[in-house]
Amino acid sequence: MNEVMLIGRLTYDPEAVPSETAGIICRMRIAFTDRKDKTHFFRVVAFGKQAESCINNLSKGDLIGIVGRLEQNTWQDKEGNKRESVGIVATHVDFLRVKSFRRNDDED
Repeated sequence: MNEVMLIGRLTYDPEAVPSETAGIICRMRIAFTDRKDKTHFFRVVAFGKQAESCINNLSKGDLIGIVGRLEQNTWQDKEGNKRESVGIVATHVDFLRVKSFRRNDDED
């Protein structure tokens, strides 16, 4: 089983990346702090309508919940060194930001 669920904040505005095969891809990066006060960063990609919704509604600093799967990428850099990264392919993104509430003192 390969499933991950995280809650974190976006470290930059979501980026739209066009793709001939997948339509619009949304690239994001989230940060979260664990119980030992260590901060972790993960790259996240979303596809289709989920990607469009993220691009149109999210911005840096927003709190989101991610459900998806881990995906490991391997490549060679310009110097020929093997590089690896682990990212998340989102199957579901929840927008968790809290809207500010302003009380109107004229109402009873």
